[in-house]
Amino acid sequence: PPVRPTGGERAGTFVLPAEAPKMIDLGPGPGKPLPLEAFHELDGKGRTAVRLMFSDHAGPEMLRPYVMAYFNEDNDDTGNNVEGLLSVQWAIVTNPMHNDDDARRVLGPGDAVFNTSSFAGEVEALLAEGIITDTGRTYKMGFYAPHPICHVNLPIGGPQPR
Repeated sequence: PPVRPTGGERAGTFVLPAEAPKMIDLGPGPGKPLPLEAFHELDGKGRTAVRLMFSDHAGPEMLRPYVMAYFNEDNDDTGNNVEGLLSVQWAIVTNPMHNDDDARRVLGPGDAVFNTSSFAGEVEALLAEGIITDTGRTYKMGFYAPHPICHVNLPIGGPQPR
């Protein structure tokens, strides 16, 4: 089903739970929820990819711990602040398929292989929010365990300049 923004939110926005592993060390103590926005893009071969960017949809205060962890300061003069963090990519959670024959055989329009080895928490959140739908198919790349093939329920369009 397509994602329908609610309460004025942008399609593709979600909050990664505090329990999900993070790529940024926030120091001792419990993790902090992370607001992200997903974008359906096309990779260099014209195939679906999903980029996650920091998002302010849940309010700027939720991003402050990440501003400090990423920039090591919160400074409006240098742009190392919440606004500056909004132009930073969190992750690309899909794996490119380099084998054209395999891609034609296993991927439908809007489908991609999702990297659950590195981004299990992010993929789980995308599924829970309905941003992506598991097709029930998997694809094995190299030595990794098979990764799920999911359909992206967003229109194609990358991050917009802020």
